[in-house]
Amino acid sequence: IPTFPPEALEELMEAVEFFERRTPGSSLALIGEAERAADRIGQYPLSGRTVGSTTRALPLPRFPYNLIYEVRTDGISILAFASQSRAPGYWKRRTRK
Repeated sequence: IPTFPPEALEELMEAVEFFERRTPGSSLALIGEAERAADRIGQYPLSGRTVGSTTRALPLPRFPYNLIYEVRTDGISILAFASQSRAPGYWKRRTRK
């Protein structure tokens, strides 16, 4: 099962705080969707759309975010919990060279 490295976890926590301020109680739904998306990636690594040679994006159904992840020979690495309105590709520096 993929895990959230520090940068992606920080992005997730920022989104949780934002949505909780906007709509109290919504943070639990966001966390649940992020966990389900990570589980899906673990079970079906190729389920996200291709956004690079080894990189994919899986959108969350109810929130405007994507889990950006890299499929590697040694496993799956989540690179970002990316807002769909943020500049695309900002996470590219996080990929393995």
